Amino acid sequence: MKIVELTKPVSGKDIDLKLILNSNDSETRTLVINVNVQAMRYTGIPSSQIQTELKELKLLPNQDLTIPIHIPFSVYGEKMRESNSIKVSAVVTDKDKSEAVYITEKDLVPESPSLTIKAIGSELQYSEMTAEVVFENPLSEGLRNCFITVTGSGLLTETMEARMPLLKQGQRLRVTMPFTPYRPGPKKLVAGFNCDQFRDIKASCNVYIKPVTGVVPPLRRY
Repeated sequence: MKIVELTKPVSGKDIDLKLILNSNDSETRTLVINVNVQAMRYTGIPSSQIQTELKELKLLPNQDLTIPIHIPFSVYGEKMRESNSIKVSAVVTDKDKSEAVYITEKDLVPESPSLTIKAIGSELQYSEMTAEVVFENPLSEGLRNCFITVTGSGLLTETMEARMPLLKQGQRLRVTMPFTPYRPGPKKLVAGFNCDQFRDIKASCNVYIKPVTGVVPPLRRY
């Protein structure tokens, strides 16, 4: 008995799995199947119940029984705001032999929707560059109170932020922010995205800033 992913779990999309039961018996068995789905904290402690389903099905001799498990984003999305994984467990009992109990479980970590960031420009100390951040709404509904932040030690003197009250279904948000790197060497540019449905989505890119000599640095705000 096992639980199999049909598609890679992505936050913002429905999750589809299947429970597969195998039979090596020569007789039909009546099974009571309880599928339970929970949101889990990083500590491994359940934070909330997502859904549960109880079925009674027959497992035919020497055959497999496949049971679909559908977890809509509309059901699990809000409950994942304070959690980082989903535990799907199945308990199967033989109705005629109550002592025969089978258990399996699977942990899912839904991937965040795609957020990308890249640095455009000469990658030269004290030369103006641009951070380009792109996010596309994967939901069939609008996202509200969206904001993007960009940070980078040695690249930005302060966190930059862009806000958008509403990002419509399937709409792509593209934000460009100018910055002037002031320290040479390997650096990391980091973007964050938040809205009413998603929390703390991160993306980053590496930038190597080449030093310049004999140049008076511009005044910076602290």
